[in-house]
Amino acid sequence: MGFAIVVDSTCDLRPDEYRDLDVTMVPLTILVDGGEFKDQTEISSEEFYRRMAVSKELPKTAAPSPYDFVKVYEDLAKKGYEHIVSLHLAGVLSGTVESARIAASQVDVDVRVIDTLTATAGMALLAQDVVKLRDAG
Repeated sequence: MGFAIVVDSTCDLRPDEYRDLDVTMVPLTILVDGGEFKDQTEISSEEFYRRMAVSKELPKTAAPSPYDFVKVYEDLAKKGYEHIVSLHLAGVLSGTVESARIAASQVDVDVRVIDTLTATAGMALLAQDVVKLRDAG
């Protein structure tokens, strides 16, 4: 089996693109308008922007925990993946990549954590390139 690809929810892909590209997304937590939501799973981008427009405070985010990544990496290993490429939001913007690194050190599968040094659309382009490499063998 080829390698699995993991990204975080700051990757600018739609839910159908994650599915079609066979990319696993780990959500950040969004704190907005008094609520706490898993990005892209418990709150859509449209709902986030609606809430942000009426919120008295700017939204905040929280990186996924190392445990969140451990669960994903272990699930992919159980599916038969021997290698995982994990692409994440720039480390200067978030602790997400560090959580992924901690998790990678705690699992029995080869995980290569990459700080993309970018976010959103730039990260999506990198993820799509990695998908092409994976699919080409």
